[in-house]
Amino acid sequence: MKNRYIYLTVLAALGLTACEPEFDQELEDTPITAQESGDADFSKYVAVGASITAGYADGAVYIDGQDSAFPKLIAEKMEAAGGGTFTTPFMADNIGGFANVYDEDENLAFNSRLVYNVATGAPELYNDSPANSITDFVTGYYSNMGIPGMKSFHSLFAGYGASAGVSVSPVLTNPYFARIASSDDATVIGDAVAQNPTFFSLWLGGNDVLDYATTGGTGDLQDITTEIAPEDGDITDTTYFAGVYSTALSSLTANGASGVLFNVPAVTDLPYFTTVGYNVIPMDAATAEATNTAYSGYNTAVAYAYSLGYIDADEYAARTISFSESTSNAVVIVDEDLTDLTAIDAAVLNYRQATEEDLLVLTAASVIGTLADATDATTVYGVGVPLGDEFVLTPEEQELISDATTSYNTTIAALAAADANLMLFDANALLTTLKSSGVTSEGTTVTGDISLTGAFSLDGIHLNPRGNAVFANMVIEDINDYFGSTLQLHDPIYFSTLTFK
Repeated sequence: MKNRYIYLTVLAALGLTACEPEFDQELEDTPITAQESGDADFSKYVAVGASITAGYADGAVYIDGQDSAFPKLIAEKMEAAGGGTFTTPFMADNIGGFANVYDEDENLAFNSRLVYNVATGAPELYNDSPANSITDFVTGYYSNMGIPGMKSFHSLFAGYGASAGVSVSPVLTNPYFARIASSDDATVIGDAVAQNPTFFSLWLGGNDVLDYATTGGTGDLQDITTEIAPEDGDITDTTYFAGVYSTALSSLTANGASGVLFNVPAVTDLPYFTTVGYNVIPMDAATAEATNTAYSGYNTAVAYAYSLGYIDADEYAARTISFSESTSNAVVIVDEDLTDLTAIDAAVLNYRQATEEDLLVLTAASVIGTLADATDATTVYGVGVPLGDEFVLTPEEQELISDATTSYNTTIAALAAADANLMLFDANALLTTLKSSGVTSEGTTVTGDISLTGAFSLDGIHLNPRGNAVFANMVIEDINDYFGSTLQLHDPIYFSTLTFK
C-alpha cells in the first residue's frame, strides 16, 4: 500500500491531469456610462485582514498572488469612481517564503509557494530555498494591511511586528507585519488608521478558529477568565473576540470612514478539510485478514470494557476495528473524546475507524499509507499506526469551531447593523454556496475545490487568482447595491486557477 496511490486518487478525482492555459492580462473592460462612488468615498481605501486579504496563496506570499488579492482587485475598479492609489507591500519575487528561518523542529518555517507537478501527480514546492530575507523591511504605510497569520487580538498588539523578533529562530513576531510596521511598537490597526482611510474593509476572526482547525483540534477553546493570553492552536474566547473586534472597528470609523465588514466563513467547508476522504485504504483479502488478526486483541479488550459497562453500545461499535477486501476501508484514527480505558488495559488506547462525519486535513494525504517505521511493514499510518489527532477533526471538535464562528458572526452582524456607513458581506454564506454548487460571475463558474475550475489554490485554504476575481466581484456588487456606486466587475475567465510545473 503506497501513499502515492492515495494522493493520486485524491487529486485525480479533482481533475488535475492537464495544464491550464494562463492569461497574462484581463481584457479591457467595456466602458459604462458612468462610474460613481454613490454614498461612499473611495479616495483612500485601506484593507485590514489576514492572509486572504494579503493575497496569500499556494502556501506562501508572492508577487502574483499579491497582485490578484481581492482588495487590490476591488481597488482597481474604485479608481474610476474617485479611488486613490492602492499600495501593496510586494515581496521580492514569485518564490515566496523566507530564507534561513527554522521552527523549533529545525524545519524551514516559511516555505516557498506550491506548484502542481503533473508528472508526479502531486503539489510540490516551487523552490526548496526561498530567496526573501526576513529582515528586508519595506517600512511604510500600505493600503493592503493583510497580515498572514493574524488573529483578531493581534491587530491591537503593540510589538506584533517588532523587528528584533524576526532576527531569532524561531521567529517571535510576525515577519509579514515586521516588513511594513511603522515602528517596533506599532499595531496593525494603528498603522491602518494613520492613513486616514475614507473607506475600509475589515476581515478578522478567520484565524481565531482556523488555527485550531488546521492543527486537527489539538488546542482548546480558550477561556479568557483563566488564561492570561491566548495560545497557538486555541479557539479565541468569544467574549474576548467581541471586545477586540469592537475596539478595532471603533478606531477605523472614528473619522467617519465607511466600509465593509466580512463575517467568518465555516472554515470546515474549505478544501483543506474536504479533499481527503475518510475511507481511502485499499486492501486485498489476505491483507485485510492479517490486519484484523492484528487488531483482535484490541477488539477483545473493547468488548470486555463494554461487558463491564465502561462504554455504551454505540462506542463499542465505533471502537471495533475491522477491514475487508475493498478499495475504501476507513482509516484508523486517535479520538481523544473516547472513554479512557487504559485503567482496564493499558494497551487499549483511544482508537477507532473514521466515519464520514470526521474531516481529515489536507496534510493527511502525505501521511496515510506511509510507514512509521521504514523497516516494519505493519506500521502503515492509518492502518497499523492510527492517524494522530492533528490530522483529524472529529464531530466534537467541529462543533466547537461552529459555535465560536456563530458567536463571532453575531458580534460582527450587530456592529454592522448599528452603523449605516457599514456594509456586512456574508462570506460565510458565499463559501457554503461555493462548496455546494459553485458560484458564477460574469459567465464564469468557480467551484469550491482545488481543480482547474476551482476557486482555491493548492494549499486548500486560500483563493487562487480566479477565485479572488469572483470574490471581488461579489463584494463589488454588494458595495454597488449598498452604497449606490456603479463600479465595474472583472471578467474572471482571464484569471488563472492553478500553477503547473
